[in-house]
Amino acid sequence: MNNNSLNLVASRAKYRVLGTNDDASDCLCCGRQGLKRVVWLQPLAEDGDDDGQPVHFGTMCAARACGWGYSSRDDAARRIVREEAEAVKHYRGIVSAAMKALIQDGFVVQTRVAYGFNWKSADWNYGYIYTLPGDPIIRAVTPEAQRAEVPAAKARLRAKYPLFEATERNLTVFEMRERLAAIEKAVA
Repeated sequence: MNNNSLNLVASRAKYRVLGTNDDASDCLCCGRQGLKRVVWLQPLAEDGDDDGQPVHFGTMCAARACGWGYSSRDDAARRIVREEAEAVKHYRGIVSAAMKALIQDGFVVQTRVAYGFNWKSADWNYGYIYTLPGDPIIRAVTPEAQRAEVPAAKARLRAKYPLFEATERNLTVFEMRERLAAIEKAVA
């Protein structure tokens, strides 16, 4: 793109910063090559929802496209870090709502399971995990059988609904978007 298209892009769309990485080495805005990292931006519709596919810009082009107007690369980089944190927060909210919807609609259930033995009290520790309805762990009678079945039950859930991996570890924005798309396909 040239400077005229940069002005068109900046005036046309609002963006959400998704993250920075080295997956691409060119700026789709100005065409600069050999960049060490790029900023991935999600175009937004007027209502604030995602609109189209993410684009990758250089740091300064991303700052201009977002309307920040920073003259220093360091200032732009600091703002990008803040915006990335906001994007993570935004998508975690969407992930949480999707998980709650799956639970409310009966696609996923909470199951009380034994997960470890407390030697001090000589009793089992119990907790809740998310499972598929009818999962074999629900029928496991003894605490030992439940404990042995926990990893397999979690794996079966993640295989069907990869979004529930968010209960095990922090997902990146890109992983959250990917798993949300998989949920839409699985439920549809």
